[in-house]
Amino acid sequence: MNSLTTEEESWLSESKKNYRELYIELDAVLRGIDRFFNTENLPIESEDISNKNFYNELIIIRDAILRTLSILEVVLPEHKKNAFWFNKFAATKFLSDQKRDYIKEKEAVKNSPGRCIFILYDSFINFKNIIADILKSKKISYLSF
Repeated sequence: MNSLTTEEESWLSESKKNYRELYIELDAVLRGIDRFFNTENLPIESEDISNKNFYNELIIIRDAILRTLSILEVVLPEHKKNAFWFNKFAATKFLSDQKRDYIKEKEAVKNSPGRCIFILYDSFINFKNIIADILKSKKISYLSF
């Protein structure tokens, strides 16, 4: 086992130990988000679904995403977040699309629990921005939801 894997396992196990309750909450929020997008779980008659404005539902999702991000901000070590953002900036600023794709493919092979948390973090930041833009329309159709 190389030192990077050991270091990664170390910070992750330390984080899980220190923030056990937040990891439990994170699991519950992520499961809730997953189930919320299944319209069968919402109190809506199937006949009304095409006419429904899903604005309030998207507000709930936005709040769940914000809660997820706030949990991740706490459980991820500051130095790891800084390194993540620096690498992302450097890749965007200094690498061509082809080189970025190559690096992403190479990193995808070595996905680890620690890396997956950062992928989740980055994805939820993007989701937050997308949902904020969708909410500007005030009328959210079923297809947009």
